Amino acid sequence: MGGKAIKSVTLSRLDKQEYNEVKERVLRSLKEGIPGGIFREVPAYHSKPDFGDADILYSLTSPDESSAFFDAVLKSLGACKENTLRNGKVTSVAYPISESRYFQVDLIESNPCRLDFSLFYYGYNDVGYVLGRIARFLGMKLKDDGLYYPYTKEGSAQHVIKDLHITSDVSKALELLGYAPESYSEDDFGTMFDVYDFLTKTSYFCSDMFMSQHQNNKWRKRAKVRPGYHDFLSYITKKSMDQKYSYSDRDYLRSEKLYQLMRLDSFRLAYLDAERDEQINAAYKEHYNADKVRAITGADGNELGDLMRYMRDGMSKQEFKNFIMEMSSDDLERLIIKNYLELRG
Repeated sequence: MGGKAIKSVTLSRLDKQEYNEVKERVLRSLKEGIPGGIFREVPAYHSKPDFGDADILYSLTSPDESSAFFDAVLKSLGACKENTLRNGKVTSVAYPISESRYFQVDLIESNPCRLDFSLFYYGYNDVGYVLGRIARFLGMKLKDDGLYYPYTKEGSAQHVIKDLHITSDVSKALELLGYAPESYSEDDFGTMFDVYDFLTKTSYFCSDMFMSQHQNNKWRKRAKVRPGYHDFLSYITKKSMDQKYSYSDRDYLRSEKLYQLMRLDSFRLAYLDAERDEQINAAYKEHYNADKVRAITGADGNELGDLMRYMRDGMSKQEFKNFIMEMSSDDLERLIIKNYLELRG
């Protein structure tokens, strides 16, 4: 994922021919050494002349294999633990291609049921990142395993309660992002400019959505370490394109997109479930909260925290919530007093 993640050894950059030879060797070693794993190369544009790393998606058919997976990777690749770096879903390994040369191999964990979507997301440099900006502009969220809708707390666009899954079908996701699915053809991605040209073909294209002033601090930090994204920005700045929308249309487009999503049965059910859960949570927090317990008992600080933990008495959060919501206000007050007296001894 960008190369040069490992600092313990000097890493080589390979021309296309040597890269293909090394990549095939790595894939063969992984498949032979870890029969329970699925390994797929992340695609790059066809004319890419050299490579700083090899991005390989992997999935395990059984969760029980995960604990021994990384030891098996090191053994299969002839690598050592000191030359390995783990960062979230990505494990970078310095693969020895000779006695004195190493090449970075990035193994990216993927859901076996959504491997095709992950290949789409990670492929062709910054395609997933750019599409993520378009998804955000439309009020959705693109992840490496699918397209989601961030369900937010009513009255707070920043407080995301739950990401509702929309689809993990690449064609459907592209359609929702304003593309003609048939326009996504890996055969057409000969150069990076072919990839950029595809990315601009969304019917929602608006160059302002990609600019730093319309990104939060988290996205700006990500953009700084993505030279491919900056190349894309240069491309759309220099190329004159028709733009049907401006950034000021964002709220309107988000409203229209939600209306479109609500026509999908599975999404509508998930949205209504999330809405109901939010209403239940709001009622629960009004019925039982720290201020109420403090007012009834006078407990505060550590004593208040100890009392509220004692109230749960080993129940899960959901079990406790259900238990409390079945009580009247008078019964709840009696229970709070009873537990307070018990805790004080």
